[in-house]
Amino acid sequence: MYVAPEIAEFVTDRFLLLVLALLVEAVVGEVAWLFRAIPHPRRLLQGLAAFLGRRLNREKRGPRDLVVRGAIVVLAVLGVAVGAGWAMAEFAATLRTGWAIELACVVILLGQRRAYREALAVPRAMARDGLSGGRDAAAAFGRVDSESLDEHGLCRAAIERLAMGLLAGAAAPAFWYLLLGLPGLMFYTAAGALGAVIGGPGERFERFGVAAARLIEAADWIPARLAGLALVVASLFAPTAGPIQAWRTMWRDPRRRRGRDLPVAAMAGALALQLGGPKGVGGESHAAIWIGAGDPRATARDVHRAGLLFGIACVVQALAIAGLAVLRLAA
Repeated sequence: MYVAPEIAEFVTDRFLLLVLALLVEAVVGEVAWLFRAIPHPRRLLQGLAAFLGRRLNREKRGPRDLVVRGAIVVLAVLGVAVGAGWAMAEFAATLRTGWAIELACVVILLGQRRAYREALAVPRAMARDGLSGGRDAAAAFGRVDSESLDEHGLCRAAIERLAMGLLAGAAAPAFWYLLLGLPGLMFYTAAGALGAVIGGPGERFERFGVAAARLIEAADWIPARLAGLALVVASLFAPTAGPIQAWRTMWRDPRRRRGRDLPVAAMAGALALQLGGPKGVGGESHAAIWIGAGDPRATARDVHRAGLLFGIACVVQALAIAGLAVLRLAA
């Protein structure tokens, strides 16, 4: 793949490159200073999805027409994203230091440190500025309207941010990168962007966002199970977590809404909490759906417990990928 014989045995292996990317991203994050000057690829894809959505999502169109138009937006954004990933991979393959370019791309498109930083900012803000500070911190999560949440609701939202961050910021990007390289990683980035912009709940996207919602569900189907399993394994090493309850809640709780909620269910079981509950999304109220059989009154201490569990799960994932890399090299 690359012409750097002295390091090719190590850095050209996709598994080892991913392990290195996970470690680098855990330390430096998304390189925020860089994206104050230029837009992040995720932002560009979200902007493209929003632009196409404004042009094609017309109220006067019929339900079937809106579904088709939404599918066209999905295909267009995916085409741009996968094409960009393929072009970057081909360009990197022509350079002696191409592995470093690919490493940088993977680091940029991971999000485990961002999830940890945003979630742990909530209890710190509440301790410093009370409920208003916690709500401001939770607003960084994106689609959840934090103004209606009390202290327990804010803490539950922060814990859910960690569970979903393990999926969307670590497990799913890792899975798609290992499967398809940079095109696969860009595919998942585009799926997440589409899901966030046009695939969310709400009457406006009930038809138009069908394809985007189905896409992110499918893209997360296997990674959600891997993320949940990583949390179960991590709970073996977290002092206050319960691995058996994490496993039972992940697989048996009938209140799980969809496959993407498996990491949330595992987190709820591990910490003996009830997560989910009523939320406002995009200015609309959505039904209270609870996950887990524990205490819904999550506290700042529970957020820190979840942060520890999240960190251990990230280590578990990296070690598993490193083990696969060693097996590949040995073979």
